[in-house]
Amino acid sequence: MPGLGGKMSARPRAVACLAAVVLVAGLVSSARASSSSRARNGLIVYADTPNQRNSQIFTIGPSGGARTQLTFSAGGNYYPAWSADGRRIAFTSTRTGTPQLWVIDANGGRQVQVTHLSSGGGFVPSWSPDGRRIAFSAVSADVPVGPVIGTLLAPALHTEIWVVDANGAKPTQLTHTAVGSSNAPSWSPDGTRIAFASDRTGVPEVYTMKTNGTDVRRLTLPTPPIYPSGNVPVWSPNGSRLAFWSGIETLFGQVWVMAPNGSGRRPLTNCPPPKNCDNPAWSPDGRFLLFDTNRSGPTETWVMNADGSHQHRLLPFPYGAGRQPWQPLRAG
Repeated sequence: MPGLGGKMSARPRAVACLAAVVLVAGLVSSARASSSSRARNGLIVYADTPNQRNSQIFTIGPSGGARTQLTFSAGGNYYPAWSADGRRIAFTSTRTGTPQLWVIDANGGRQVQVTHLSSGGGFVPSWSPDGRRIAFSAVSADVPVGPVIGTLLAPALHTEIWVVDANGAKPTQLTHTAVGSSNAPSWSPDGTRIAFASDRTGVPEVYTMKTNGTDVRRLTLPTPPIYPSGNVPVWSPNGSRLAFWSGIETLFGQVWVMAPNGSGRRPLTNCPPPKNCDNPAWSPDGRFLLFDTNRSGPTETWVMNADGSHQHRLLPFPYGAGRQPWQPLRAG
């Protein structure tokens, strides 16, 4: 699961948190949703560590060809996410010493630092549908950032959800979690809500809120004994479902889906404990879900149909827990 406490994923901090990585009770705008669902599937963006050095951003075709390295920086680069037009990639980089949000052109051209938060900010970015803003998580200003160790962040980090204009203007904190953390934002396709994970009640669960941080709604509840936590939510391209992880943090879990109001929850995977199926991410056309799993050994990228059928390995490495890893390609 991406998040705060184990691997550098999108997770919020729980009792044993994963260190570093909505909704409306009705239907979303059908015009915007149908437009999103018509996008075709392009390249997959991911983070990898070439030659056992700093993590860098790559793109690759779904068949495993056309692998291209986009960053060559000092420091690590993580959590890449495509913009809705498929022309830009937001990602986390530690090249300046603290984790910050950066944006790079799809061809690896111009790279621009977006956030300059003193405490460190830019984990697990998610673009607004219009490409004007980016949601992300950042270390709380009153809690010092821990050292970056490989792909991990110190497990005691306290993070909150922020938004910023894509040009770096108007960074704004949306959540104010007195206890625990909030992390792993995912912007709804109609642009009205943000899904995220938070362990503010002691256990990570899935929430949604308006894009100004108001109207926070909790969607998942613990289902002991083996599915107490919910994490890393991500909207389907037509806005009709949220995929998320549920299980026991740092141990095992499954990919689940539910309606935007939290109803109709059901698992799509069946990884036997202690194996894990994690970090769901939709294809732009809404037909497939990527996920990371160690069900067959080392963690790999697998893909399945949106109904959970035909699960199989896609890439022989994890894709890296970004919330929008699959490039949307649009006609014209």
